[in-house]
Amino acid sequence: MTHRIAVLILLVFGSCGSLFGQSGASGQLNGTVTDQSGAAVANAKVTVVNRATNLGVTVLTSPAGQYRIFNLLPSLYDLTIEAPGFKTVQIAGLKINVDQTLTQDSVLSLGSVAEKVEVSAQADLLERTTVSESTVIQEKVIQDLPLNGRDYSQLITLTPGANGTRINGQWGDGNRFLLDGTNNTTILGSRTALTPNLDTIQEFSVDSHSAKAEYGGFLGATINVATKSGGNTLSGTLWEFVRSNQFQARNPFSQATLSTLPPYHRNQFGSAIGGPVYVPKLYDGRNKTFFFFAYERFTLRQHRVVLSRVPTADELNGNFSTSVIGRNIYDPATTTVGPGGTLMRQQFSNNIIPTNRVDSLTQGYLKLMLPTSNYSNPSNLNVNRLDIFPNDETKNNYSVRIDHKLNHRDNLWFRYSQVSDDSSTLVTAILPQLVSQKRKNLGVSWVHAFRANLFFESTYTYSDFPFTLNQNLQGGQAALAALGFSQDQLAKYGIPDFLSVGNFSTPFLNGVYANYTKSPASIGESLSWTTGKHSTKF
Repeated sequence: MTHRIAVLILLVFGSCGSLFGQSGASGQLNGTVTDQSGAAVANAKVTVVNRATNLGVTVLTSPAGQYRIFNLLPSLYDLTIEAPGFKTVQIAGLKINVDQTLTQDSVLSLGSVAEKVEVSAQADLLERTTVSESTVIQEKVIQDLPLNGRDYSQLITLTPGANGTRINGQWGDGNRFLLDGTNNTTILGSRTALTPNLDTIQEFSVDSHSAKAEYGGFLGATINVATKSGGNTLSGTLWEFVRSNQFQARNPFSQATLSTLPPYHRNQFGSAIGGPVYVPKLYDGRNKTFFFFAYERFTLRQHRVVLSRVPTADELNGNFSTSVIGRNIYDPATTTVGPGGTLMRQQFSNNIIPTNRVDSLTQGYLKLMLPTSNYSNPSNLNVNRLDIFPNDETKNNYSVRIDHKLNHRDNLWFRYSQVSDDSSTLVTAILPQLVSQKRKNLGVSWVHAFRANLFFESTYTYSDFPFTLNQNLQGGQAALAALGFSQDQLAKYGIPDFLSVGNFSTPFLNGVYANYTKSPASIGESLSWTTGKHSTKF
């Protein structure tokens, strides 16, 4: 009755939105236990224990001598196999990776259960249980390789067949990103919505051939990140990465004529700590309740040297007769088809566009957006504007995870991650731009074992990726309305993004709140059942 009530509660909550994604961040362990003659050993006791948390799972082998253990968090495990009339086998250091199924067969020798045979685990060279083509990027690789900005997704290129984010020739925008098995994919570009703190990542896998049904709907690879959980030992890290103009050379192109280098200060620092939940005299969570918390702050204070070309007053009025561009201007209204299907046009007289042919709306918009020229260089006539733009960014990244074992049948985990990212710059000398992104990802999972071969899992996720982009035009919407822009359209969509040169292009609309996360809220429920030689997942 209790089981039915628990499942019913989850279904009721699921009706509030599309809830939990599959906890694909866990792994599985299976194998066959035989005696020295090759005969199956039925009802052998198989126990696997997580070294970090000391939490264990025990199952019995089937009449065919087979066992399967679900929902193992990525970690090192110790495996013990016992059966009456046989020596106990202990296999130390089994590595379970994210979304991996590890096969570990064992042969028992005749003897007393009190006698032990100790074996060191050896990694399989070939995946023997599933048809997935997956590459696991381990924690050591993540921590040791240099990453600009501490962004794990740069390591996708370590996957065989990867060309950037394109895997085996598939479209990079078709990739799916998961965080602890929960959705973390944005619509535009199919990239990771929330980039987790590098020190919270246990490991991640790149499945270049997503054969599992729960990973359907995407043509590209599935990138699944597993975050760290705490253990019985309290441990943590501190870090800071610094870049400054005091440590780097002058840019020989844009900074060659400057007497003083523009400021550049970039700091990325934070800490992470994990362990058992322990409150003296109140609660001892060792072997039961664990936490992992991390915080990271990124600050960038930079001045960019920008050399550009802006239209002169004559060019804005359609007069290109003295333009240093040195190009002939042709009238599109005179287009004809010449010999061989060649399109031909007549040149404007003296490269001057008649005043009545210049669109006043576009002309006025450009005058509002672009400054006048302030720079000349005889060796480079294509540049007539020099600016030093401030480019500031502040990012705060938080993550907390709680793992709890309710009893020998039920396990829970909860994780909440948030990244706030605010940046300011100048698109042109008279057009400042502000971008704000507040990204959140919430995941909760409950795993219940009805019996050793029947597991139910329910996972809820909420992933929010809103942003605002504002280009603070002088005069605001009133200035554009005065030019003839539709007031209704300005009220609905805001000021048009100038030539899509901001951080986002169409359909990102200037100043409009939007959420570009696939299925912000979702629920996934699965039932895993093993019987005989068969394993089924619903």
